[in-house]
Amino acid sequence: PTGIRIRVTDNNKLIMQQAGSTLPNYYCESTDPVPLDSWKQAVVVYRGAPTNNVRLYIDSIEVASCAFVDYSLYSVSQVGIGGLPGYDSATFHGYLDDVRFYSRALTPPEILYLYNHP
Repeated sequence: PTGIRIRVTDNNKLIMQQAGSTLPNYYCESTDPVPLDSWKQAVVVYRGAPTNNVRLYIDSIEVASCAFVDYSLYSVSQVGIGGLPGYDSATFHGYLDDVRFYSRALTPPEILYLYNHP
């Protein structure tokens, strides 16, 4: 499969990756696991050219910052939430609430505001 995947791994880390790749600049993983058994705010911010950067946040705290390939998210034709068709092992086992997509990169103060005003 191609495109961008945002998911929680088997070791409970939040990642953004170009589907199927674990190469540097195609993969960004949180430094610590996402705590289980409680609601968490997970935010992924992608800034394209000229920055080409991904930042991952858990409960408004930055948990990873990675260089990322210049990948146009506008070219992705399908969005899957909670699973990857044809891949049972890539199914999210939990609950999702209030999923949002923005046409711009959120700033840290905006992420903090969303965390404090769900």
